[in-house]
Amino acid sequence: MDETDDLLRYKVVVNHEEQYSIWPEDRDSPLGWSEVGVNGSKSECLDHIEKVWTDMRPLSLRKWLAENPVDASTTVEDEGPPHRDLVEFLAAEERPVVLVLRGISEAERSTSILERDYLQIRFPTTQGGTELTIEVDRTLSELSALKRELTDDAQISLVGRLELDYRAVECRANIRLRTLEGTGRLVPLA
Repeated sequence: MDETDDLLRYKVVVNHEEQYSIWPEDRDSPLGWSEVGVNGSKSECLDHIEKVWTDMRPLSLRKWLAENPVDASTTVEDEGPPHRDLVEFLAAEERPVVLVLRGISEAERSTSILERDYLQIRFPTTQGGTELTIEVDRTLSELSALKRELTDDAQISLVGRLELDYRAVECRANIRLRTLEGTGRLVPLA
């Protein structure tokens, strides 16, 4: 261990999948990660994580397995599409999507979406649900419905880029503002 590690202070952070990590205490937590209230030396923080992170599976996978019990006779090879290339799978056709806005009331939706440079889009039909953080491209997205009164048919079109499985892709989604649900797909970029 480097001696400077003993002098640095860290904080324990967790993401929406209940995966833990440590981060320098004096820096803002990375996008998508929240502080859990435990700070200290590197070893103290790692000790805490070892005690609380007893199931390494992401939360979405644990939920999916709870809702879809796997028969002991089922093998991994039997499961089909989830083992395909994820980029190809999400690019093949329009799929259901959900815009994820945690802790935001319906009254705050429009402002929150307009103020954020990054948004989370969830593809619930993938195994365990795939949630992608996109950097919103405001020149290609259609967000004018956010500036009007919310109606049942109000929707926005989001376009954003990200890297998935080491490939540059664009995510395109049409979202109904009342439900935050819609359809979307990925477009691989050259």
